[in-house]
Amino acid sequence: FANELSTSEMITVFVVRDKSFTDMPEETRDSIVGNKSLMENMLKLNVIPGRVDSNALFDGIQRNNGTVYYTTLSNEKIGFRKQNGKVVMFDHNNNTAIVTDTDYLHSKGYFHIVDGLLFPAKKVIAAAYILCLFSEAKLQNLFQIAAVTCPLFYRSVCR
Repeated sequence: FANELSTSEMITVFVVRDKSFTDMPEETRDSIVGNKSLMENMLKLNVIPGRVDSNALFDGIQRNNGTVYYTTLSNEKIGFRKQNGKVVMFDHNNNTAIVTDTDYLHSKGYFHIVDGLLFPAKKVIAAAYILCLFSEAKLQNLFQIAAVTCPLFYRSVCR
């Protein structure tokens, strides 16, 4: 995981909004947030190699009969489709996350904000959390936005 991120390759990150965690029952939330390995695996599922902006998502959905798939850093496929006028991403079990804010540029590509949680199909050992690998100087804006919109997810993995 660390080697994949240390290259000059572009990546696209789907950052989970804090609301996705606070809306679930406390016991469920605590069991997810307290499991650093699971959180790291969930992160890898939310990272796509390459620069994927909202136009690429919309074009892919349109060109592929309403659904486009991307392979993530966890080597699993996640899908995207339009549903009720919104872009929705989904995993192997059809857990969904609505893409709410798009096209935030960072030094290695884009990140988008999502409401909802996707879960990995299999356990994959992750070396490190993506945001902790980059210097704060390079990703200062990303850290500021993540800390405001997704503080629970951000703090639980980067502490």
